[in-house]
Amino acid sequence: MFAAGFDVRELVEQWMARMSDDSAWLSIADGLQAGIWYICDLGMVYVLIPCGFAFGSAYSRRARRNVALLALLPPLALIGIVGSGAESFIYEDARLVYACGASLIAAALMIRFTIREPSRKEKTMKLAGALILIPNMALVIFIRHGDFMPFMKEYRYAIGVGVVACTVAIIFVLAFYSGLLGFRLRFEREGLSQAYRAAATGAGMMNHAIKNKLQLIEMLGGRLHAAAGDNEQAQRDALAIQLEMSELMDMVDRIQYRVREIRLIESVFLLQELIEHLLSTYQERALRQGAVLTTGNVCSVRIKGDRLHLQEAIGNIVQNALDEVPEGAGVVIISARQKGRFLQIQIRDNGPGIAPELAERIFEPFYSGKKQADSYGLGLAYAYTAVDKHGGSIAVHNVPKAGANFIVRLPAWRIESI
Repeated sequence: MFAAGFDVRELVEQWMARMSDDSAWLSIADGLQAGIWYICDLGMVYVLIPCGFAFGSAYSRRARRNVALLALLPPLALIGIVGSGAESFIYEDARLVYACGASLIAAALMIRFTIREPSRKEKTMKLAGALILIPNMALVIFIRHGDFMPFMKEYRYAIGVGVVACTVAIIFVLAFYSGLLGFRLRFEREGLSQAYRAAATGAGMMNHAIKNKLQLIEMLGGRLHAAAGDNEQAQRDALAIQLEMSELMDMVDRIQYRVREIRLIESVFLLQELIEHLLSTYQERALRQGAVLTTGNVCSVRIKGDRLHLQEAIGNIVQNALDEVPEGAGVVIISARQKGRFLQIQIRDNGPGIAPELAERIFEPFYSGKKQADSYGLGLAYAYTAVDKHGGSIAVHNVPKAGANFIVRLPAWRIESI
């Protein structure tokens, strides 16, 4: 984008040169040319610092807006230099200092946020972005201020077009074939959210229709039981019908609960209290199967969010971990820490890990790798959507010879230190 500004300026200069042949357009062309020249010249450097700051994805929109506004001060100062009537070489020297300084700051931000990124996948994305953008920034500045080299002055426009074309080509190839620059990630997240909403709508309509039929069958079963009289076999059959209907009604209610629309009712609560609630909720189940459910290090922070939805989302991951750990020797550990600009909640188990073919679809609605009859493939899909609604993310990866590791990340603007 900042390189494109250089090329736009060059095209405008050529167009203005042709217009200036007509003396009637001379003064208009000169004024318009100067205005567009300075906008493009400064604008392509202005975007560098906001671009580098954008690598810090945990920062709030307000912080990014403030950086974008502060980054306007140097180009405004340079416009003031032009307006003061200073010599052109003063502007050029100041502009060179500004361009080099902005490039160094942007490159430092990209490198810093890439190094501090806790997610391996997002770190790979940011690393690829930095490797493309940083050399491109340096090359464009060299082209812009390379007039001291004879061949640069003659072929500067062609080299600029080549740089932009190569950069755009590389970005598109990486983005759409390997997902390194985040396009695929964004599409995946939007796709999962849309899939969950579609599943919620469809399942809600089906549940309503099925529930009405089940209630009718349950009522008819009650009538059969009452009309059976002394016929013990008929009574047992009618009672079996009622029990089956009751289980089906319970199944429908559970599916409807899982796919309900997620609307956040936010409050501020302690992370420690949320984790303690999870321990008390699932400790009995863990003991029944001879597993250990415990906590590691948990940082002391407050969270601004919907406690019930986050509690349910993390609880679904804990249940999933308990399903996978070995009977009598299972271990599930919940820990939390602040890493960079994120709150990172980790649920780690000593089960067999996530199969590669399952890892690709584990957060899709109604997809499950479990063989249990009561596994509907909605728990992790709900967890993903609930965390995404909070501006966070869930990642999962296998720990060699140690099971699966789920990481729930919430952005900095949802965290309050105690």
